[in-house]
Amino acid sequence: MSNPRGGAEAHSRSKQYDYRANTSLVLTGENRSRDTHEPTEETETLSGKIDPKSFGDRVAMGRPQEFEDKFKKFKKKQRDAGDDDVTKESRDAYEAMLSLIQRQLGGGPLNVANGAANEILAVLKNDAVNNHVKKVEIQKLLKRTPEEVDQVFNQFVSIGRFITDFQEGGDSCGVDEESDPDMVEEEEDEEDEEPQRAGGMQVDARINEEDTGDANEGTSLNVQDIGAYLLQRKISQTFEQKIDPQHCQVLTEELLKILAEGDDRDVENKLLVHLQFEKFSLVKFLLRNRF
Repeated sequence: MSNPRGGAEAHSRSKQYDYRANTSLVLTGENRSRDTHEPTEETETLSGKIDPKSFGDRVAMGRPQEFEDKFKKFKKKQRDAGDDDVTKESRDAYEAMLSLIQRQLGGGPLNVANGAANEILAVLKNDAVNNHVKKVEIQKLLKRTPEEVDQVFNQFVSIGRFITDFQEGGDSCGVDEESDPDMVEEEEDEEDEEPQRAGGMQVDARINEEDTGDANEGTSLNVQDIGAYLLQRKISQTFEQKIDPQHCQVLTEELLKILAEGDDRDVENKLLVHLQFEKFSLVKFLLRNRF
């Protein structure tokens, strides 16, 4: 007689490995979707998928707009400062020309000298005519004799070389025609730093002490070419306007005489002794612009 219990146990064991009983419990690898892009624990190669040259190709360099504005202003200021020496040189040379013209005219209002300077510069800057024609034109403007014009013509030419920003036909904002020399001097003493337009270029009616400082270390004016007029102004500025005009003129002649003789070392020693080692900046200026 068979054992019914044993037959039931054998049937249960056979069903334990039946496919239908296990299909709902185990997921085969073949049935897994390949489009989910889910991360797996398997390592994957990146060969052929990444170009080493493309590393950092999306990095963009940029600056804050506020920084860009400040940087542009700084660069513009640097460019403008590059023209300061030329403008200062032209202004000082123009002042020397005004002084020379006023001496030839025997004084007079500043606007008359400004107009004459404008006309003389227009003649000097005209390369289409020779020096003889220029002398004749200057003689007509100053109403002087040919001999008197011959004495100052070379000085006009030398001064004109340093005026590089002259524009013929520029607006003139000089002193009114009704002004007298005393009124002009009073206006020049006022602390008005606004430059005036005279002779077609930007100039001051007076030399600005802040621009020139002690002996204007940045200038390149030649003392001998410009003559005693500009040097007198430099001396007056260096001594802070406290020197007597006659003493200033005598000192100018003595300094020019020293500059015309000896080598640089001897000239430097004589200048230091003559100025009593007090105005070394003026000594540096004279040596720098010596022939």
